[in-house]
Amino acid sequence: MKAKKYLKNIRKKKHEVYAQIEYIKHLEELATKITTMIQKDKVQTTDENRQEKSIINLIAAKENVDIMVSEYINLINETVKYISMVEDNVYKAILIARYINALEWEDIAIEMNYSISSIYRLHNLAVKAFESIFNSK
Repeated sequence: MKAKKYLKNIRKKKHEVYAQIEYIKHLEELATKITTMIQKDKVQTTDENRQEKSIINLIAAKENVDIMVSEYINLINETVKYISMVEDNVYKAILIARYINALEWEDIAIEMNYSISSIYRLHNLAVKAFESIFNSK
């Protein structure tokens, strides 16, 4: 895999993980509503089955998210290891801001007190430095 594609994949994975976490929160809300509705009404077998299915689905979804988070953490740790091998501290800061912290270009420029065009230029150099390390693995 090329270095730039590898780095872009990290941002993509982060968004996927956060989307799944939001999905879990939504499922938890639904499961809570189902439980509340069942407790208010007379409990029937079909309601118990519905609640049980909801809880089983929620547990399965949480297990999937746990796996995704674990894989994402491993990917982050591996990437930080590569980034830490880049000699230039400005390059490191840009790579971490963009790919680990998933910041937008404008936010990176403000945070680092550079113009946006300077950030683009430095980013290209940072990716080249990262690429030489990544390709030598």
